[in-house]
Amino acid sequence: MNLFDYVKQYGSYTFDEEPFNDVDNVIFAQLSYLPLSGIVSGFGHRPVTLEKVAKIFDKKIKNKQKFLTARFCKKIYKLLMVMYTTNRYKNILLYNYIQEIDYDRQFGAVTLRLPNNTVYVSYEGTDSSISGWYEDARMTYAFPIPAQMLALKYLKRTVRLLDQKVILGGHSKGGNLAIYAALEAPFYIKNKIVKVYNNDGPGFFKEQIDTKKYQKLIPKISKIVPCESVVGMFLYQGEDTIIIKSKRKRILQHDSFNWLIDGNHFVSDNLSDFSRKVSIKTNDWLNHLGKDKRRECIENLFEAFNSSNIINTYHLLSFTKAKSFFKQLYHIDVESKNNLIAVFKEMIW
Repeated sequence: MNLFDYVKQYGSYTFDEEPFNDVDNVIFAQLSYLPLSGIVSGFGHRPVTLEKVAKIFDKKIKNKQKFLTARFCKKIYKLLMVMYTTNRYKNILLYNYIQEIDYDRQFGAVTLRLPNNTVYVSYEGTDSSISGWYEDARMTYAFPIPAQMLALKYLKRTVRLLDQKVILGGHSKGGNLAIYAALEAPFYIKNKIVKVYNNDGPGFFKEQIDTKKYQKLIPKISKIVPCESVVGMFLYQGEDTIIIKSKRKRILQHDSFNWLIDGNHFVSDNLSDFSRKVSIKTNDWLNHLGKDKRRECIENLFEAFNSSNIINTYHLLSFTKAKSFFKQLYHIDVESKNNLIAVFKEMIW
């Protein structure tokens, strides 16, 4: 079964009857992708129940057909419509919603409070904006990136004095942000953190993983990736990884709605040769170029997007914009261009 089936099957159980688990984590990680501005307030305002959020959101959808442009967000919206009818989820409180998108950064987060007072901080992954993809690409040469610093700032503001059990999580880039925030959190917050979930998100540079503070955090980290993971194998991994089965192949496995569930847990699997190969190829590329060359390559790549007036991934479907983009790529040096093409081929085919 999938996330929809899980919510329908376990929705009648409270968190006291059926404790929070890895599947609940993935569900909560999705909610930060939704455009909740005007529904869930920012800092200093009262929390809103998930039931109320869903009902207001539903009205917005019906009054504005283009409110959700991404297919992925439409799935989350449909999941939300199922969640709010259940005893398990309807009384969860959402608060401190934030979303910041600029030319060089994309960040979003929302905090959820369960009826048993457990707090889950959900960090948004990469959206369809080129700003978000640019920031992801900067992970190849920069640390920390703007979203990581914003994730830490958000955590410091959202965790309250009386909070006892805090869980951090996110999907894709959001999983990386969750780890960074926990890694750099002040001790009084770090002591409250009981779990950090990286759901198919990128790793870190090896020198960061080798630090004492990262090694000390590892027992609290749960990294979940599908068997043919691409994004989750990017950069280096320091913690043990939970490998799960997906009904789709290759890059399509990144969509957590394709992850397979048995009862209250994901179906286990083994990491594929494809995923190992992608990990080796990308890390070889990073090590071969060095940070300065990576920076130059990435900056040239995204300058091509900028010069072609491509501000989101949907613009790549435009023949005119795509033609302009590939024309701009001509200016990237041959070695970097060939390396990029080789890595992309491994990811897609």
